[in-house]
Amino acid sequence: MVTLYRFQHDPMRFCDSTYVNKLDALLTFSGLDGIKYESGKMSKAPRGKFPFIELDGAIIPDSELAYRSCIDKGLVECLDRGAGLSDKEAAISLSYRALVERNLEEIMGYERWMEHWYETRDKILGDIPALMRPVLAYWLVYRPTSAKYWHTEISRITPEERQRNLESHVRALAAIIPKAGYIMGKATPTRIDATIFGFLTSLIRSPELSPKMIAEVDKYPHIFEYRNRLASEFWPQRKLVN
Repeated sequence: MVTLYRFQHDPMRFCDSTYVNKLDALLTFSGLDGIKYESGKMSKAPRGKFPFIELDGAIIPDSELAYRSCIDKGLVECLDRGAGLSDKEAAISLSYRALVERNLEEIMGYERWMEHWYETRDKILGDIPALMRPVLAYWLVYRPTSAKYWHTEISRITPEERQRNLESHVRALAAIIPKAGYIMGKATPTRIDATIFGFLTSLIRSPELSPKMIAEVDKYPHIFEYRNRLASEFWPQRKLVN
């Protein structure tokens, strides 16, 4: 049995983390039965972040590493291999993943952790006792996150430039999401479906933390329709959004 550790306490709900939802989707789309869901404190997580899994007594961090470990153990088949992606299709899928995880995730993260710091802190880091939260969150989360966004330069551009980047990247996302079926046009979902599902689920669960991103995505109704279609297909027992 694979135990998936995440922020969310209730196994009947999705999570606020893109990468937790992504790993959940990778395992579920791959047909892994009996996933056990556990919540925990981020301070006890390897590398200091979620998700991670417990597999055969070993603790394995990172969504990609955890999924690769399940493949290597023979628990699941790689989604891309099972769907029959060609080398060219796999390369295209990888570029789509970069769009989401390198660009859109950073834009959403900046809006959450910089522009809506207090709301995000109190929702995502709510397990930290209220009296300790301002100090611990500032030193352990805000400062390193602020430094990261300085180095990637998103905090150095103007709000107008960030808005233009947001619009162009969401427009690109809308162009690759189909109104029916899966991203790569195969009979089954592939890894990029899990990546995009994870991102959209994180976004839709906390719209108050990313209002600019939500407003832009809402211009393309088929984006969230795609996400909700996958949620209903693979997790019919869960609450669709919250």
